[in-house]
Amino acid sequence: MANKGGIPLNADLAQIQDAHIKELNQAFATIVQNDGLAFYPDWPAPGYMDVLGGALQELLAGSKTPEAFLDDIAGPYNEYKKSLQ
Repeated sequence: MANKGGIPLNADLAQIQDAHIKELNQAFATIVQNDGLAFYPDWPAPGYMDVLGGALQELLAGSKTPEAFLDDIAGPYNEYKKSLQ
């Protein structure tokens, strides 16, 4: 899958032939290992795409500071993460 440009969850990086695709998959592997956000913004928590879209609209409109934006998008993720433990 990775050799065709995809981003599998558990790619064997040694098998990826294209340097750019390998770099992309290495970056994704690092995000996964560090419990970071995935490339798909609706994965981290239920309804997260709506949270991200709404907060981004406010940020771009200037009605929200970058710090408030980061707080708003971190909140639902952190709450959901706690509910899984």
